[in-house]
Parts: sequence; structure tokens; C-alpha cells
Amino acid sequence: MKYIRNYKNLLVVCFFIVLFLLGIFIFRDYGLSWDEPVSRNNGLMVFRYVVYGERNLFEYTDRDYGTAFEFLPATFEAAFKITNPQIIYQLRHFLTFLLFFMALIVFYKLCRDYFSSVFIGFLAAFFLVLSPRIFADSFYNSKDIPVLSLFIISAYTLLRFFQKPSTASAVLHAAVSAFLIDIRLIGLFVPLFTVIFVFFDFLFIPAKRKDWEESIWFLQKYLFFLLLFVVLFWPFLWEDPAGHFLEAFKGMGQFQRWGGTTLFLGEYIKAAEVPWYYIPVWLGITTPLIYILFFIPGLIVVFRRLFSRPASGAIQRYRANILFMMWLFVPWLAALFIKPELYDGWRHFYFIYPAFIIFGLAGLVYIRSFAATKLRGNFKKFFLVSIVTVFLWNMSEVVYFMVRHHPYQNLYFNTLAGNMQKAKENFEMDYWGLSYKEGLEYILKIDESDRIPIFITQWSSQGIYAAVKEGWRFTLLDNPDEVKYVLSNYRWQKENFPASYREIYSVKIDETKIMSVFKIGE
Repeated sequence: MKYIRNYKNLLVVCFFIVLFLLGIFIFRDYGLSWDEPVSRNNGLMVFRYVVYGERNLFEYTDRDYGTAFEFLPATFEAAFKITNPQIIYQLRHFLTFLLFFMALIVFYKLCRDYFSSVFIGFLAAFFLVLSPRIFADSFYNSKDIPVLSLFIISAYTLLRFFQKPSTASAVLHAAVSAFLIDIRLIGLFVPLFTVIFVFFDFLFIPAKRKDWEESIWFLQKYLFFLLLFVVLFWPFLWEDPAGHFLEAFKGMGQFQRWGGTTLFLGEYIKAAEVPWYYIPVWLGITTPLIYILFFIPGLIVVFRRLFSRPASGAIQRYRANILFMMWLFVPWLAALFIKPELYDGWRHFYFIYPAFIIFGLAGLVYIRSFAATKLRGNFKKFFLVSIVTVFLWNMSEVVYFMVRHHPYQNLYFNTLAGNMQKAKENFEMDYWGLSYKEGLEYILKIDESDRIPIFITQWSSQGIYAAVKEGWRFTLLDNPDEVKYVLSNYRWQKENFPASYREIYSVKIDETKIMSVFKIGE
């Protein structure tokens, strides 16, 4: 047994080492996403206020956006005096991946403890990495991936806080919760869950009066340090904590800053009017099918456990069941009531995905247990071989897609969406504009002009200089009739381009174009 345990631990260590080295090797491969220049500017505004006292932050349009994470790359950029835009954004990609990597380690520990299994903990991290869209976004999405990462870490600190309540665990949980809130106010669900836990304990766990007084005392400590850290980590709040927080909360309540449309099931609909099934459909068509297969029995198993009173030795597992159920469903149900703008796929709800994986792992454990206790003989062998075969087949398809179409793992769809061309007709594709990097690099290879006038649909001019070397040779114009090249990622645009547009290059996924370069007038 000791040999097996050491073997599993070695497997986990090797997995994380290989993943970290892989991240170092490939983080430069990803293009510049649509939001990155704005996100960087948000961080710089806060940095200049903190270090130099500049007050432009308070007249800035996005002043109420959480900048706890954006402040970090801005600090690195200033500390090391980085002026090359390409290096600036590559640094951002590495730091985003580094936070995700740290959260993966915590996710492994969270699931290892919950399932009492090193191997299941390993599978948890493995499943999260082999989720193509999450993996790709872990390099360039400095909004939704930090939220996902901090939700994982806060779930772990929450359970630890109730397992071993102390001032230290209260401060740690408060710090992580505050950092999450100061990235995006959706993090307010964490202190809500923390308070709810106290009431669940009161209802379901017998305790002496002294124990309850102690629980309330540590909860008060948590809430005190939470308020302290929320203000400390968010400089926008420093001068008027209550007023500016209320302003940010009202800004979140508006939920309609963008006002655009999103392609969903073949129709362009307003982002503020997406149907209730928007998130489930997107999650269903972009998640490896085997995870969905495991999720269904896992959800049933965990749901049934919630209606059984916990044994004295299973309190932590019962708390975890409550947390995972709330983590997965409460934010989505809240969105049905509030009706926020949802666009760019389901990236705004990536943070619920780790809970989805946990339910999938619960389903896997149940299937294994069911086969071991309920089945016999050849039928048992056939059942287990079938499950393993389906699992390996689906995983091999996912790995093949991620390797073959690197660095466009963000365009993964499973078979429920149909082939890639069908997916393109029904859903958003390269909404981040990442494939423009490849198109710009191609133009630089074929055109030696000192000045190359171009028109790029759905992108910012800052992106040119950060996406490729020699970006200064490009001149971005607003009129496509005055340029030499036009680049399109087909967002809000069908393939009926003018006859004067001669396609000279395209990026394809399974023979489906996701970006094209056109030469004009020749």
C-alpha cells in the first residue's frame, strides 16, 4: 500500500511539473484578446493612483471595475520598466497562467480531501486542464480565469475555516474572499456561502452553547477582516469605501454596459436578453462529453446525500456537498433573476465549472462502486471495459484537438454542437480575435513595405503592436476602402465579402475558416 501511495504522489508531482513547463513553453503562442488592452489600462490607472497619486482613476469610465489582479501585471510592468508591448502582454499571459496553475494545485487538494483519494484529486486537476476552452483562456483571459481560480481557492479556505476554526484560518479565508470580490463582485457569493454554513451547522449539527458562541466569534472575525481586505485590495475604495463600493455594486446591477448582440443557436440576440438555458447549452456543447456522462449520476448522488442527516464523522463531507451544490447552482439561478448581459460564450460563468467537475468525479466514483458491488462475472467486466473505452476514446479526442489546433483550444466544441461548420453557423467562434495574430504575421512575411495600411474587424489598434514583432509597420485605418489588407474573424459578419476582396490566407479549424486575410484591389 505504501508503494502504491508513493506511486500516486509521484504521478501528481510529475503532472504538475510537466504542466508548469508546458505553460512556460507555450504562453507566448497565444494572440492578444479583445479585452486585454482595456484590462491592462485598468491596472495601470490603479497603479498610477497608488504610486504617483494620479487622480485620473476617478474620472475613468471603468473606475468601478475590480482591479485586484490587474494591479499585479501593472506593477511588474513598471518595476521592470517594460516598454515593449509584445513583452508586456506576454507577461500578462504568464501571470494569468501562473495563478491558474496555483489554483489547480488547490483544486487537487480540495478534491483529494473530499474524496479521500490522491488519484481522484489528480483526476480533478487533469479534467480541468483537459477542458480545452478553460486551458486556452488560462493564458490570456485575465478576467474570468482569475475569478475561477480564486473561487477554487476560496472554496478550499472556506472548508478549512469550518474544519479548523481559528484566527489564522479566518484571516486567510477573508483575504482570499476579498481578493476575489475585488476582481469581480460575483465573489460576494463566497461570504454569503460562509454565513449560510453557520446556519446549516446550527440546523444539522448538534453543538453545545459554547461551541456556537465560538463559531459566531470566528465568523465575526472573518467578516471584520473581509471588510478590511476588500478596501485594502481595491484602491478605488480608499477615499470613500462605502460610497464607492455602492457605486461599483450599482454598476454591476446595471449589467448592460455593452449593449451588443451574441450569436446563439443560429440567431443574433441581445446579450441582456439571453434565454434561461443559455449557460446550460454553452456548457453542454463545450465540455468533453465524458464529463457530462459522469456528471448526471454524480449530481443525483450528491443531491440524495443532502437529504440524509450527516453522521458525526462525516460533517466535513456534508458541508462540502452543500458548498458544491451552492457553487454550481446559486450563481446561475441568481442570473435568471437578475438577467445580466451574457456574451462571448459562457466565460462569465467559468467559475462554476470546477463544481461541475466535482459532480462528475462523484459520478465516476459511484459508477466504479456500483460495478464493484452490484455487478458480477462477465457482465461486470463488460461494463467496466465499456466505461474505460468510452473514457479513453473521448479523452484522446480532446487531447488530439488541443494539440492539433494549438493555440486555438478556445474553439473546442463537442459533438453535440455538430461539426465545426455547423458550430460556426450557430455559435460565437473566435470572439477574442486571437487568430488575428497569425494573419498579421503572414502579412509581415509577404509584404516588406515600411507602411502597411490595414483594416481589422472587431479589434483595437493597440493590439497590433502587441500581437506580433514589427507591429509598428502596420497602420490601422477605419475605412476598409483605403487599405491594402482586410482581416476578418467573421464575428457579426457572413462570408459574402465584396468582389474586390481577394482571400490570400485563412486560419481553419477542421476546414472551417475562423479568420481570413484579404488583399484589396489586386
